[in-house]
Amino acid sequence: MPPGGRSLHAGEPPGSGRGFHQAEAPTRARSGRATEGRGDVCPGCPRRTTSPQRAGARDGAVGPLVNPGTVVYVDPRATLSSIRRAARRLARALRPGDLVLLYGPLGSGKTTFARAVAAALHVTDPVRSPSFTLANIYAGDFTVQHLDLYRLSEVAEEDALALEEYCDTDAVTLVEWPQAGEARLGEPSWVVKLNHVSAQERALEIVAVKEEARRRWEALRD
Repeated sequence: MPPGGRSLHAGEPPGSGRGFHQAEAPTRARSGRATEGRGDVCPGCPRRTTSPQRAGARDGAVGPLVNPGTVVYVDPRATLSSIRRAARRLARALRPGDLVLLYGPLGSGKTTFARAVAAALHVTDPVRSPSFTLANIYAGDFTVQHLDLYRLSEVAEEDALALEEYCDTDAVTLVEWPQAGEARLGEPSWVVKLNHVSAQERALEIVAVKEEARRRWEALRD
């Protein structure tokens, strides 16, 4: 078990998270969807709204459509290094097709966590926040898709298929601010919750939503 956080046994109820500010940088695209070495700008994706999501989602709370699952990791005072360490541990349990939803308020560490997962999956291109492109796609051990739905107030009916296509894939898909798309994203394998504790610390929680995901986590060896 990595220092700082602790793994939990099945049956423990999920708690809340508190989360890190993240920087941005360039990407690699999946073949057929974008130009090599640039991230997928996704012209067919759901259109951005001019204002952020509904106020109820801006605090990073998990929406009612997400199965509570089983909390498998908790660190109430995670530092930047321990957030990255937990992300690397999660990466070891990921498989193609896994959907990971990342919840937390602004600056809580969602992109930091996503970057660490991508690095652990041997993505070599710099990973930037997809806030203005909706999605960036990278090559690593698996294809890694990184989405950010913060600027969507909701997913319009005519645009829903584009979002669903991202989740109907053999890629590992990481979604920040998933609240606007919860009804379209499908059931996640994992939920990551981050919340602010102090300027340098976050409360971090990892939830295995699917039973198979929980078994994979419990099979990890430190």
